[in-house]
Amino acid sequence: MKLIIAIIGLGNSGTGLATRLVNSPYRLLLFDQDFSKAQALTDQLLSTTLSGDVEAVDCQVNASWEADIIVLAVSESSKKQLCDRIREVATCKIIISLSTSTNDVHTDYLNTYTNQEWQPWLPTSKVVNVLNTIGLSNAFLIGTNLEALTTVSEVMQAAGLHPIVVEDWSVYTTPRDSVQPIR
Repeated sequence: MKLIIAIIGLGNSGTGLATRLVNSPYRLLLFDQDFSKAQALTDQLLSTTLSGDVEAVDCQVNASWEADIIVLAVSESSKKQLCDRIREVATCKIIISLSTSTNDVHTDYLNTYTNQEWQPWLPTSKVVNVLNTIGLSNAFLIGTNLEALTTVSEVMQAAGLHPIVVEDWSVYTTPRDSVQPIR
């Protein structure tokens, strides 16, 4: 049985993840406030694959209810409101709070990012924060549930990313030359 991943929000981060996962062993449910955007991306992805399992959905609550893993790829300012909407259907599910940076990894950005507390908004879910820098192959993961971190690591690997579980962002420093770009 395929795990179902709902990607809520189809900006750069959500679209990028959906594109990377279209040939993975997961079923993808795509939601955006603009349903035509979700439908267009679904049509585009299905036209490029024979094995993809992708569906556009017009309700974030229904997508979240059906999913095993819910990706929040929306602006930081709208995540709380989204969490309020899906809280009842997100019980015991893995929530990926996805952020993408357009710059190299910076400690100040990471410290700000990790200080956001999504877990209280979804207290019965397993929240994993994921940060990916556009053009780089690393996905930085932070969370407290080992099972969820393992599953999210597998999803990131299926997306062609290199997952790195980080407990303390402030100690992470990588010379620019050692970070490999996505090809």
